Amino acid sequence: MNNYKDQLHNRIHFILLALIAFTMTFSVKVTSLLIGLCLLHWFIEGGLLNKVRRTLRDRISLLFILLFVMHLLSILVSENRTEAFAIVERKLSLLIFPFMLCKTISAKQIRKIALVFSAAVTTGLLICYLNAFIQYFQTPDTGVFYYHQFSSAIGIHAVYLEAYAVFSIHLLWCFLVIELPQFRRIAIIIIIFLVVSCFLLSSKMMMFVLLAGAMTTLFQTELISLKKKTIIGLSILIVFSSGILLLPNLKHRFDLELATQWQTVGLNELPHDAQLTGTSFRLIVWKLSIDILHKQNAWLSGVGIGDFQNLLNRRYSEAGMYMGYPASKDHGYKNYNPHNQYIELLLSIGVIGLLLFILLIYNLFGRAIRNKNLLLIQLSLILMLFSLTESVLSTNKGIIFFLFFICLLNQDAFIRKLSP
Repeated sequence: MNNYKDQLHNRIHFILLALIAFTMTFSVKVTSLLIGLCLLHWFIEGGLLNKVRRTLRDRISLLFILLFVMHLLSILVSENRTEAFAIVERKLSLLIFPFMLCKTISAKQIRKIALVFSAAVTTGLLICYLNAFIQYFQTPDTGVFYYHQFSSAIGIHAVYLEAYAVFSIHLLWCFLVIELPQFRRIAIIIIIFLVVSCFLLSSKMMMFVLLAGAMTTLFQTELISLKKKTIIGLSILIVFSSGILLLPNLKHRFDLELATQWQTVGLNELPHDAQLTGTSFRLIVWKLSIDILHKQNAWLSGVGIGDFQNLLNRRYSEAGMYMGYPASKDHGYKNYNPHNQYIELLLSIGVIGLLLFILLIYNLFGRAIRNKNLLLIQLSLILMLFSLTESVLSTNKGIIFFLFFICLLNQDAFIRKLSP
């Protein structure tokens, strides 16, 4: 009877995780509802004390929980408590996923969940292509095939959709091309489709992450000689360079960055006609963030999760950055976060919070390399690099994605399967 009960709970747990993986690309509300159901099942299943003990014994899970505790404590130093509680609510994944995914599931189930996610990303991109073609035939504008216009069909930020696509490429490579060679052809076709889609989504950082991931995978493969690895590596570089040069919209984005007015970064007040690029904007925001910490003498505790955005908005205004028109939907740079997870943690919860995050990434890489867990290596690489240009743990699309797959791939059974 107990065996049947355990199998039933395991089946329910697996189905809920697979549904979370599928809806993640499309609807935050549905995903949140499924997370709530999964958490409810976690309580109903019982054995709570053992689950808690197991979770707290895992260093990576513990670091996530401590990071959440730091955000919780930051409410005490925040004047804007309403905003602080809203941010803590958004950060609940830091607490929920380590406990909810502490239960070991089979490597086969993890593979299925990963492939469900890849199928959802592929489906989402097909919808984007269909929508882009419809718009193009109505108003011949090639811009509908690029960046935010392209991803708008499924209501997701282009950079996050590309991050999903990049990780899906690694999932398909490991779980189909390597483990299930009978599906190799279809997997390679989908991978090519995802790579092309990454070029159209046009995130500069994600293109670099994709290239870094491809090189990492290539040089970790033991079945290919060094000479062949070098040839393949050079071929990958040529393909990436050609894609950037031949796709006008993508080339334009890189050209804009090359034309960055670096002198604007050092100015205390920007001229009204200052043209900010993604790079110059980020450098200015990071400089302003450090300036706020210095003036508030808040290096240890941060300025508070409820207050850092208001303080940034004030400094944007003082620096002469465009703040939009109050009577319209144009808000300019108002409410733009630091676009850097390291800087945001330092600004909001201080040095201790930043060190916890760095220690988390260090432990992720360490465990992944020790166990030769290629997928965890790639996910850690995406998190580390993506965090340089985006506050990835401050949006639902970012925090749910990273917490879900880090905790999933951190499963003991999966790690043991990949160990020598």
